[in-house]
Amino acid sequence: MIGGAAPTQTANQPSSAPPFTTEDLARPDDPRLPVDVPARITIRYAADNAAARLRATQLLRGLSQQGLDVIDVLASPERIADNTVRYFYAEDQPDAEIAARGLGPEWRPIQRGIAPREPVPRPGSLELAVGGP
Repeated sequence: MIGGAAPTQTANQPSSAPPFTTEDLARPDDPRLPVDVPARITIRYAADNAAARLRATQLLRGLSQQGLDVIDVLASPERIADNTVRYFYAEDQPDAEIAARGLGPEWRPIQRGIAPREPVPRPGSLELAVGGP
């Protein structure tokens, strides 16, 4: 867990952020990942950060266009300071490093702990945490 209490939103709870629409379809300049990263990806952004939400939308478009499986996009009540590729298991560190390099120099891989009340992610899962002011 990074930066405080566990997020309260889960995949089954409604988000306070506006839903993604057909305008969120892929554009050629959207970020992409190298093709050799795992296909279980979650994108998380701070709910109160409009710029981070826009970047999360761009990530979703780019990754979807690549055919990667973005399993969820979550608005988090916690502040996310930096762009990070979060991984949960030590054996996923190489994939997180590849993903961070592919996304650009502002991304860094970090291992994220699993809070007691959070669902346990499957090995091979990565979380793209979109940070910013």
